[in-house]
Amino acid sequence: EANSYTELKAEEHHTTHLHRKVEVKAEDHLTIAQNQHIKLGTGVSSLPYHHPLMLADRMVLLDHLTRGRVMLGCGPGQVSQFLAGSGLRTTGIDLSPGMIAQARLRNPGLGFAVGDMRSLPVDTAAFAGIVAAYSIIHLDDAARDRAYAEFARVIRPGGWLLVSFHVSSADDAPGSSRQVTEMLGRPVDVVGYFLEPAAVVDRLAAAGFTEWAREERGPVDDLEYPSRRCCLIAERTA
Repeated sequence: EANSYTELKAEEHHTTHLHRKVEVKAEDHLTIAQNQHIKLGTGVSSLPYHHPLMLADRMVLLDHLTRGRVMLGCGPGQVSQFLAGSGLRTTGIDLSPGMIAQARLRNPGLGFAVGDMRSLPVDTAAFAGIVAAYSIIHLDDAARDRAYAEFARVIRPGGWLLVSFHVSSADDAPGSSRQVTEMLGRPVDVVGYFLEPAAVVDRLAAAGFTEWAREERGPVDDLEYPSRRCCLIAERTA
């Protein structure tokens, strides 16, 4: 900072999928955080084996991310627990009272609330950032636009959005949808949408976000639904 630098980009060294060495350590981030004008970014955005939660963990280390984040579509609270364990103060919001009940039961020390991401019960500019992990996939185009507008309303300028979603599968092209009528032996009525990343970026831009990083990858074998998926990090800029 004394030499007029304003930004640091932290790259990582990868030689094989088994060799992952982070070149910038947590203590370096803490040092940078003591400076007033230097922003810190990572150089990783498209490696196929990177899980969205790995990107979320990088976000936690960025010195320009403050506390006061919210998790949308939090389900039973596993991602909220992950973020809270990294030092963030989180509020998990889900449309389902049953999911919120489970989240509170499993994570008694964290905050959770029933709510609709299209009309959030919070003040304008109340949060430093939002994590929406695979929650926008159940909204049609118009509903997603309303959700993006709400994200922009409640995230303070300079805050951050992490959103992840399914892109395609062997039987589903980007832009298509699939209706599920049975799950775990019970009847359900759920529609899931496969989204084109460029289209999501365009709609987020219209709501006031600027793309900062994008990661597309295939599924983790024997663990995840067999789809190609995307994780986007965007800054609230307008």
